[in-house]
Amino acid sequence: MGSEPKNKTNKKSQKPSVTGKQPNETKVLLSLTGGMDSTVVAYLLNKQGYKCIGVSIVFLDDKFESFFTPSFFKPRSYQNLENLQTFCQKIGIPFYGIQASREYFDCIIEPMVAARLAGESYPLRYAENKLIMKILAEKSEKLETDLIATGHYAKIHRNLVKNEFALLTANDIKSDQSYFLCQTDASLFKKLLFPLGDLRKTEVEKLLKSFGQKIEIYSGETESIFLEGKELEFFKSQSPPDLRESGTIHTEGGGAVIGDHQGVIEYEIGQENLSTENFFGMVDKENVVVEINSMDRKIVIGPPDEFFFDCCSIVNVFFVKEIDKTKPIEVFIHHMADQEEREMCTLYFKNNNCAYLVFKKPIYSITIGKVIVFYNKSGGASHLIGSGVVYDNGDFSPINRVEKYDEPEYDTEGKVVRTPPKEFKF
Repeated sequence: MGSEPKNKTNKKSQKPSVTGKQPNETKVLLSLTGGMDSTVVAYLLNKQGYKCIGVSIVFLDDKFESFFTPSFFKPRSYQNLENLQTFCQKIGIPFYGIQASREYFDCIIEPMVAARLAGESYPLRYAENKLIMKILAEKSEKLETDLIATGHYAKIHRNLVKNEFALLTANDIKSDQSYFLCQTDASLFKKLLFPLGDLRKTEVEKLLKSFGQKIEIYSGETESIFLEGKELEFFKSQSPPDLRESGTIHTEGGGAVIGDHQGVIEYEIGQENLSTENFFGMVDKENVVVEINSMDRKIVIGPPDEFFFDCCSIVNVFFVKEIDKTKPIEVFIHHMADQEEREMCTLYFKNNNCAYLVFKKPIYSITIGKVIVFYNKSGGASHLIGSGVVYDNGDFSPINRVEKYDEPEYDTEGKVVRTPPKEFKF
Protein backbone atom coordinates (compact mmCIF):
# COMPACT_ATOMS: atom_id res chain seq x y z
CA MET A 1 0.00 0.00 0.00
CA GLY A 2 1.54 3.34 -0.97
CA SER A 3 0.94 6.88 -2.08
CA GLU A 4 3.41 9.45 -3.32
CA PRO A 5 2.09 13.01 -3.29
CA LYS A 6 4.62 15.67 -4.10
CA ASN A 7 6.61 16.66 -1.03
CA LYS A 8 6.70 20.37 -0.15
CA THR A 9 10.28 21.10 0.85
CA ASN A 10 11.51 24.23 2.51
CA LYS A 11 14.08 25.79 0.22
CA LYS A 12 15.32 28.37 2.70
CA SER A 13 18.87 27.98 3.97
CA GLN A 14 18.73 26.00 7.17
CA LYS A 15 21.02 24.49 9.75
CA PRO A 16 22.59 21.26 8.37
CA SER A 17 21.08 17.98 9.60
CA VAL A 18 23.05 15.40 11.58
CA THR A 19 24.21 13.95 8.24
CA GLY A 20 25.93 17.22 7.31
CA LYS A 21 23.45 17.83 4.49
CA GLN A 22 20.77 20.49 4.35
CA PRO A 23 17.36 19.19 5.58
CA ASN A 24 15.85 19.47 2.09
CA GLU A 25 18.65 17.21 0.87
CA THR A 26 18.19 14.68 3.70
CA LYS A 27 15.92 11.70 3.06
CA VAL A 28 14.21 10.44 6.25
CA LEU A 29 12.25 7.22 6.79
CA LEU A 30 9.55 8.17 9.29
CA SER A 31 7.93 5.45 11.42
CA LEU A 32 4.26 6.27 11.98
CA THR A 33 1.70 4.68 14.30
CA GLY A 34 -0.99 7.34 14.29
CA GLY A 35 -0.25 8.11 17.94
CA MET A 36 0.70 11.46 19.40
CA ASP A 37 4.47 11.05 19.40
CA SER A 38 5.05 9.92 15.82
CA THR A 39 2.48 12.47 14.59
CA VAL A 40 4.37 15.34 16.22
CA VAL A 41 7.65 14.02 14.79
CA ALA A 42 6.09 14.02 11.31
CA TYR A 43 4.97 17.66 11.66
CA LEU A 44 8.34 18.79 13.06
CA LEU A 45 10.51 17.14 10.41
CA ASN A 46 8.22 18.13 7.56
CA LYS A 47 8.16 21.73 8.78
CA GLN A 48 11.97 21.76 8.91
CA GLY A 49 12.07 20.72 5.26
CA TYR A 50 13.26 17.12 5.52
CA LYS A 51 12.35 14.78 2.64
CA CYS A 52 10.19 12.43 4.73
CA ILE A 53 8.77 9.07 3.71
CA GLY A 54 6.09 7.79 6.09
CA VAL A 55 5.84 4.07 6.81
CA SER A 56 3.64 2.01 9.10
CA ILE A 57 4.34 -1.61 10.01
CA VAL A 58 1.33 -3.92 10.08
CA PHE A 59 1.72 -6.73 12.61
CA LEU A 60 -1.71 -8.31 12.47
CA ASP A 61 -3.47 -9.73 9.44
CA ASP A 62 -7.19 -10.56 9.32
CA LYS A 63 -6.60 -13.93 10.99
CA PHE A 64 -4.94 -12.47 14.06
CA GLU A 65 -7.00 -9.28 14.33
CA SER A 66 -10.09 -11.34 15.13
CA PHE A 67 -8.41 -12.52 18.34
CA PHE A 68 -7.53 -9.07 19.69
CA THR A 69 -9.57 -6.16 20.99
CA PRO A 70 -9.33 -2.99 18.86
CA SER A 71 -7.06 -1.11 21.28
CA PHE A 72 -4.59 -3.94 21.83
CA PHE A 73 -2.56 -3.63 18.62
CA LYS A 74 -4.46 -0.89 16.79
CA PRO A 75 -1.31 1.11 15.91
CA ARG A 76 -0.03 -1.95 14.01
CA SER A 77 -3.24 -3.16 12.32
CA TYR A 78 -4.78 -2.76 8.89
CA GLN A 79 -7.54 -0.70 10.49
CA ASN A 80 -5.08 2.16 11.02
CA LEU A 81 -3.51 2.33 7.53
CA GLU A 82 -6.21 4.42 5.86
CA ASN A 83 -6.01 7.12 8.54
CA LEU A 84 -2.23 7.24 8.23
CA GLN A 85 -2.37 7.49 4.45
CA THR A 86 -4.83 10.40 4.73
CA PHE A 87 -2.54 12.11 7.25
CA CYS A 88 0.52 11.77 5.00
CA GLN A 89 -1.41 13.17 2.04
CA LYS A 90 -2.41 16.11 4.23
CA ILE A 91 1.19 17.05 5.04
CA GLY A 92 2.44 16.13 1.58
CA ILE A 93 4.74 13.15 2.09
CA PRO A 94 4.78 9.64 0.55
CA PHE A 95 3.39 6.78 2.61
CA TYR A 96 3.87 3.01 2.60
CA GLY A 97 2.38 0.19 4.64
CA ILE A 98 4.70 -2.71 5.50
CA GLN A 99 3.13 -6.14 6.03
CA ALA A 100 4.98 -8.00 8.80
CA SER A 101 2.38 -10.34 10.30
CA ARG A 102 4.44 -13.44 9.50
CA GLU A 103 7.52 -11.98 11.19
CA TYR A 104 5.37 -10.90 14.12
CA PHE A 105 3.98 -14.38 14.62
CA ASP A 106 7.44 -16.00 14.40
CA CYS A 107 9.36 -13.43 16.46
CA ILE A 108 6.71 -12.30 18.96
CA ILE A 109 3.61 -14.49 19.23
CA GLU A 110 5.30 -17.90 19.35
CA PRO A 111 7.97 -16.87 21.93
CA MET A 112 5.28 -15.10 23.99
CA VAL A 113 3.13 -18.23 24.08
CA ALA A 114 6.18 -20.35 24.99
CA ALA A 115 7.10 -18.00 27.84
CA ARG A 116 3.53 -17.99 29.11
CA LEU A 117 3.43 -21.79 29.14
CA ALA A 118 6.77 -21.93 30.96
CA GLY A 119 5.56 -19.53 33.64
CA GLU A 120 8.11 -16.89 32.63
CA SER A 121 7.85 -13.18 31.92
CA TYR A 122 7.86 -12.08 28.31
CA PRO A 123 9.32 -8.65 27.42
CA LEU A 124 6.73 -7.86 24.76
CA ARG A 125 7.60 -4.20 24.13
CA TYR A 126 11.33 -4.93 23.93
CA ALA A 127 10.75 -7.70 21.40
CA GLU A 128 8.40 -5.49 19.38
CA ASN A 129 10.89 -2.62 19.27
CA LYS A 130 13.70 -4.95 18.23
CA LEU A 131 11.58 -6.22 15.34
CA ILE A 132 10.41 -2.71 14.40
CA MET A 133 13.97 -1.37 14.21
CA LYS A 134 15.08 -4.37 12.13
CA ILE A 135 12.24 -3.83 9.65
CA LEU A 136 12.88 -0.07 9.49
CA ALA A 137 16.58 -0.67 8.83
CA GLU A 138 15.74 -2.99 5.93
CA LYS A 139 13.22 -0.53 4.47
CA SER A 140 15.65 2.35 4.86
CA GLU A 141 18.25 0.46 2.86
CA LYS A 142 15.75 -0.29 0.07
CA LEU A 143 14.55 3.31 -0.12
CA GLU A 144 18.10 4.66 0.34
CA THR A 145 17.17 7.05 3.14
CA ASP A 146 19.80 8.93 5.12
CA LEU A 147 18.02 8.71 8.47
CA ILE A 148 15.32 6.78 10.35
CA ALA A 149 13.07 8.84 12.63
CA THR A 150 10.73 7.52 15.33
CA GLY A 151 8.70 8.96 18.18
CA HIS A 152 10.84 7.39 20.93
CA TYR A 153 11.86 9.59 23.84
CA ALA A 154 15.61 8.95 23.58
CA LYS A 155 18.74 10.62 22.22
CA ILE A 156 21.71 9.73 20.03
CA HIS A 157 25.10 11.21 20.92
CA ARG A 158 27.19 11.70 17.78
CA ASN A 159 30.98 12.05 17.77
CA LEU A 160 31.54 12.59 14.05
CA VAL A 161 35.29 13.03 14.48
CA LYS A 162 35.71 9.54 15.93
CA ASN A 163 32.67 8.18 14.08
CA GLU A 164 31.20 7.01 17.40
CA PHE A 165 27.52 6.93 18.29
CA ALA A 166 25.81 6.25 21.62
CA LEU A 167 22.22 5.79 22.79
CA LEU A 168 21.28 8.13 25.66
CA THR A 169 18.26 8.67 27.86
CA ALA A 170 15.90 11.52 27.01
CA ASN A 171 16.24 14.83 28.82
CA ASP A 172 12.94 14.12 30.60
CA ILE A 173 13.76 10.93 32.49
CA LYS A 174 10.07 10.37 33.31
CA SER A 175 9.26 10.04 29.60
CA ASP A 176 12.44 8.18 28.65
CA GLN A 177 12.06 5.18 26.35
CA SER A 178 15.70 4.49 25.52
CA TYR A 179 15.50 1.14 27.32
CA PHE A 180 13.06 -0.16 24.70
CA LEU A 181 15.88 0.17 22.15
CA CYS A 182 18.45 -1.80 24.17
CA GLN A 183 18.52 -4.67 21.65
CA THR A 184 18.90 -2.46 18.59
CA ASP A 185 21.99 -3.16 16.51
CA ALA A 186 24.51 -0.46 17.46
CA SER A 187 25.54 -0.10 13.80
CA LEU A 188 22.13 1.52 13.24
CA PHE A 189 22.68 4.31 15.79
CA LYS A 190 24.27 6.64 13.22
CA LYS A 191 21.04 6.62 11.18
CA LEU A 192 18.60 7.11 14.06
CA LEU A 193 16.87 10.41 14.70
CA PHE A 194 14.75 11.05 17.82
CA PRO A 195 13.27 14.57 17.56
CA LEU A 196 11.43 14.21 20.90
CA GLY A 197 14.56 13.44 22.94
CA ASP A 198 14.89 17.03 24.14
CA LEU A 199 11.19 17.52 24.88
CA ARG A 200 8.90 16.78 27.78
CA LYS A 201 5.72 14.83 27.17
CA THR A 202 3.67 17.90 28.14
CA GLU A 203 5.51 19.96 25.49
CA VAL A 204 4.72 17.34 22.86
CA GLU A 205 1.03 17.49 23.84
CA LYS A 206 1.06 21.27 23.37
CA LEU A 207 2.73 20.92 19.97
CA LEU A 208 0.05 18.47 18.86
CA LYS A 209 -2.66 20.94 19.82
CA SER A 210 -0.88 23.73 17.96
CA PHE A 211 -0.86 21.59 14.81
CA GLY A 212 -4.62 21.16 15.15
CA GLN A 213 -4.38 17.40 14.76
CA LYS A 214 -6.90 15.34 16.75
CA ILE A 215 -5.76 11.76 17.30
CA GLU A 216 -6.21 8.84 19.64
CA ILE A 217 -3.33 8.65 22.10
CA TYR A 218 -2.07 5.09 22.38
CA SER A 219 -0.63 3.68 25.57
CA GLY A 220 2.42 1.76 24.42
CA GLU A 221 4.87 2.30 27.24
CA THR A 222 4.12 -0.72 29.40
CA GLU A 223 6.93 -3.26 29.31
CA SER A 224 4.78 -6.36 29.69
CA ILE A 225 1.09 -7.12 29.80
CA PHE A 226 -1.29 -9.47 31.57
CA LEU A 227 -3.70 -10.79 28.97
CA GLU A 228 -7.39 -11.33 29.52
CA GLY A 229 -10.59 -11.67 27.53
CA LYS A 230 -10.15 -12.23 23.80
CA GLU A 231 -6.36 -12.04 24.01
CA LEU A 232 -6.30 -14.78 26.65
CA GLU A 233 -8.59 -16.94 24.50
CA PHE A 234 -6.06 -16.61 21.69
CA PHE A 235 -3.26 -17.86 23.93
CA LYS A 236 -5.41 -20.74 25.09
CA SER A 237 -6.00 -21.73 21.48
CA GLN A 238 -2.22 -21.87 20.93
CA SER A 239 -1.46 -23.95 24.03
CA PRO A 240 -1.36 -27.76 24.42
CA PRO A 241 -4.62 -29.24 25.81
CA ASP A 242 -3.02 -30.41 29.07
CA LEU A 243 -2.11 -26.82 29.94
CA ARG A 244 -5.79 -25.93 29.85
CA GLU A 245 -6.63 -28.59 32.41
CA SER A 246 -7.49 -27.69 35.99
CA GLY A 247 -4.89 -27.82 38.74
CA THR A 248 -4.15 -26.67 42.27
CA ILE A 249 -3.05 -23.44 43.93
CA HIS A 250 -0.51 -23.63 46.78
CA THR A 251 1.08 -21.31 49.28
CA GLU A 252 4.80 -20.61 48.87
CA GLY A 253 7.31 -23.08 50.32
CA GLY A 254 5.40 -26.24 49.44
CA GLY A 255 2.42 -25.23 51.53
CA ALA A 256 -1.06 -26.69 51.60
CA VAL A 257 -3.48 -26.61 48.71
CA ILE A 258 -5.59 -23.46 49.10
CA GLY A 259 -7.51 -23.43 45.83
CA ASP A 260 -7.85 -24.69 42.30
CA HIS A 261 -7.60 -23.20 38.81
CA GLN A 262 -8.82 -23.88 35.28
CA GLY A 263 -5.41 -23.98 33.59
CA VAL A 264 -1.92 -22.57 34.18
CA ILE A 265 -2.26 -20.60 30.93
CA GLU A 266 -4.49 -18.15 32.83
CA TYR A 267 -1.65 -17.07 35.16
CA GLU A 268 1.62 -15.16 34.88
CA ILE A 269 4.52 -14.68 37.28
CA GLY A 270 3.98 -11.57 39.38
CA GLN A 271 0.25 -11.47 38.70
CA GLU A 272 -1.66 -9.46 41.30
CA ASN A 273 -5.33 -9.03 42.20
CA LEU A 274 -6.00 -12.76 42.09
CA SER A 275 -9.64 -13.82 41.83
CA THR A 276 -11.01 -15.02 45.19
CA GLU A 277 -13.33 -17.43 43.38
CA ASN A 278 -10.45 -19.88 43.02
CA PHE A 279 -9.65 -20.15 46.74
CA PHE A 280 -11.22 -22.48 49.30
CA GLY A 281 -11.09 -19.93 52.10
CA MET A 282 -9.79 -16.50 53.07
CA VAL A 283 -6.50 -15.58 51.40
CA ASP A 284 -4.45 -12.41 51.75
CA LYS A 285 -5.47 -10.09 48.88
CA GLU A 286 -1.88 -8.84 48.61
CA ASN A 287 -0.58 -12.24 47.46
CA VAL A 288 0.97 -12.55 44.01
CA VAL A 289 1.88 -15.48 41.76
CA VAL A 290 5.47 -16.42 42.58
CA GLU A 291 5.81 -19.73 40.74
CA ILE A 292 4.12 -21.68 37.94
CA ASN A 293 4.77 -25.41 37.49
CA SER A 294 3.20 -26.28 34.15
CA MET A 295 4.20 -29.95 34.37
CA ASP A 296 2.33 -30.52 37.65
CA ARG A 297 -0.27 -27.84 36.86
CA LYS A 298 0.55 -26.05 40.12
CA ILE A 299 0.26 -22.34 40.85
CA VAL A 300 2.18 -21.01 43.87
CA ILE A 301 1.25 -17.72 45.49
CA GLY A 302 2.90 -15.75 48.26
CA PRO A 303 3.21 -12.28 49.82
CA PRO A 304 5.01 -9.54 47.87
CA ASP A 305 7.78 -9.59 50.50
CA GLU A 306 8.83 -12.99 49.14
CA PHE A 307 9.27 -11.47 45.70
CA PHE A 308 12.41 -9.45 46.55
CA PHE A 309 15.80 -10.74 45.36
CA ASP A 310 19.42 -9.94 46.13
CA CYS A 311 20.80 -10.92 42.73
CA CYS A 312 20.07 -12.67 39.46
CA SER A 313 21.85 -14.54 36.73
CA ILE A 314 21.37 -13.20 33.22
CA VAL A 315 21.87 -14.62 29.74
CA ASN A 316 21.99 -13.15 26.23
CA VAL A 317 24.14 -10.35 27.60
CA PHE A 318 24.52 -7.73 24.89
CA PHE A 319 26.65 -4.57 24.88
CA VAL A 320 26.38 -1.76 22.37
CA LYS A 321 30.18 -1.53 22.22
CA GLU A 322 33.20 -3.48 23.43
CA ILE A 323 33.96 -3.28 27.16
CA ASP A 324 36.51 -4.85 29.49
CA LYS A 325 34.96 -8.09 30.79
CA THR A 326 37.95 -9.20 32.82
CA LYS A 327 36.65 -7.52 35.97
CA PRO A 328 33.27 -6.60 37.49
CA ILE A 329 31.73 -3.24 36.63
CA GLU A 330 29.22 -1.00 38.36
CA VAL A 331 26.03 -0.39 36.37
CA PHE A 332 22.64 1.21 36.90
CA ILE A 333 19.73 -0.92 35.78
CA HIS A 334 16.25 -0.36 34.44
CA HIS A 335 13.99 -3.33 35.13
CA MET A 336 10.37 -2.18 35.31
CA ALA A 337 7.93 0.40 33.98
CA ASP A 338 7.50 3.66 35.91
CA GLN A 339 10.81 3.07 37.68
CA GLU A 340 11.59 6.34 39.45
CA GLU A 341 15.32 5.75 39.89
CA ARG A 342 17.69 3.23 38.35
CA GLU A 343 19.17 0.69 40.74
CA MET A 344 22.94 0.49 41.25
CA CYS A 345 24.36 -3.03 40.81
CA THR A 346 27.61 -4.90 40.29
CA LEU A 347 27.89 -6.92 37.08
CA TYR A 348 30.10 -10.04 37.18
CA PHE A 349 30.93 -11.53 33.79
CA LYS A 350 30.82 -15.24 32.99
CA ASN A 351 31.35 -17.21 29.78
CA ASN A 352 28.97 -17.53 26.81
CA ASN A 353 27.37 -14.09 27.17
CA CYS A 354 26.23 -14.84 30.72
CA ALA A 355 26.69 -12.75 33.86
CA TYR A 356 25.56 -12.22 37.44
CA LEU A 357 24.02 -9.05 38.80
CA VAL A 358 24.36 -8.30 42.51
CA PHE A 359 22.03 -5.58 43.75
CA LYS A 360 23.00 -2.98 46.32
CA LYS A 361 19.63 -3.64 47.95
CA PRO A 362 16.92 -6.27 47.31
CA ILE A 363 14.80 -5.56 44.23
CA TYR A 364 11.16 -6.48 43.72
CA SER A 365 9.88 -8.65 40.87
CA ILE A 366 13.07 -9.70 39.10
CA THR A 367 11.25 -12.44 37.21
CA ILE A 368 12.69 -15.05 34.86
CA GLY A 369 12.50 -13.82 31.26
CA LYS A 370 12.54 -10.12 32.18
CA VAL A 371 14.92 -7.79 30.33
CA ILE A 372 17.45 -5.88 32.43
CA VAL A 373 18.95 -2.76 30.81
CA PHE A 374 22.36 -1.37 31.87
CA TYR A 375 23.26 2.33 32.04
CA ASN A 376 26.50 4.04 33.03
CA LYS A 377 24.73 6.27 35.55
CA SER A 378 21.31 7.21 36.90
CA GLY A 379 19.31 10.20 35.70
CA GLY A 380 19.16 12.07 32.41
CA ALA A 381 21.80 11.99 29.66
CA SER A 382 23.05 8.58 30.80
CA HIS A 383 24.47 6.15 28.25
CA LEU A 384 22.74 2.84 27.57
CA ILE A 385 25.56 0.31 27.56
CA GLY A 386 23.84 -3.06 27.28
CA SER A 387 21.18 -5.51 28.42
CA GLY A 388 20.49 -9.10 29.42
CA VAL A 389 17.61 -11.48 30.15
CA VAL A 390 16.99 -12.89 33.65
CA TYR A 391 17.69 -16.63 33.76
CA ASP A 392 17.35 -17.18 37.52
CA ASN A 393 17.00 -15.16 40.71
CA GLY A 394 17.87 -15.65 44.33
CA ASP A 395 20.32 -14.79 47.10
CA PHE A 396 24.00 -13.89 47.01
CA SER A 397 26.40 -15.00 49.76
CA PRO A 398 30.14 -15.69 50.13
CA ILE A 399 31.23 -19.32 50.53
CA ASN A 400 34.56 -21.10 50.85
CA ARG A 401 35.54 -23.04 47.75
CA VAL A 402 38.64 -24.50 49.47
CA GLU A 403 38.53 -25.38 53.15
CA LYS A 404 41.92 -23.81 53.96
CA TYR A 405 41.14 -20.64 52.06
CA ASP A 406 38.64 -18.90 54.32
CA GLU A 407 40.48 -15.68 55.19
CA PRO A 408 41.91 -12.84 53.06
CA GLU A 409 45.60 -13.11 52.16
CA TYR A 410 47.89 -10.12 52.82
CA ASP A 411 51.24 -9.03 51.48
CA THR A 412 54.20 -7.92 53.64
CA GLU A 413 52.78 -4.39 53.80
CA GLY A 414 49.43 -5.57 55.08
CA LYS A 415 47.52 -5.03 51.82
CA VAL A 416 44.89 -7.57 50.80
CA VAL A 417 46.09 -9.52 47.74
CA ARG A 418 43.33 -12.13 47.67
CA THR A 419 39.89 -12.33 49.26
CA PRO A 420 37.69 -15.41 49.79
CA PRO A 421 35.83 -16.22 46.56
CA LYS A 422 32.12 -15.71 46.21
CA GLU A 423 29.46 -17.86 44.64
CA PHE A 424 25.90 -17.18 43.69
CA LYS A 425 23.25 -19.36 45.29
CA PHE A 426 19.94 -19.82 43.54
